[in-house]
Amino acid sequence: MRSHGVSDFPDPVTGSGGHPGFHLQGGSNSDLNQNKLAFQRGVEACEHILGHQFRFVFTPSGVGKGA
Repeated sequence: MRSHGVSDFPDPVTGSGGHPGFHLQGGSNSDLNQNKLAFQRGVEACEHILGHQFRFVFTPSGVGKGA
């Protein structure tokens, strides 16, 4: 994700069940914004790594997480 222009993207953490996840907190001025082209391109480019069932969950406050 970082190499595709999402400089705010954090390192992965181990989530429940030992699965990787991410603690994301962004907003309109952050790279962690699903409406920004760099984020969309990063997700597309990394989908084969994250897995097709991996999704990012965003809330109105701009806080999200990998699910």
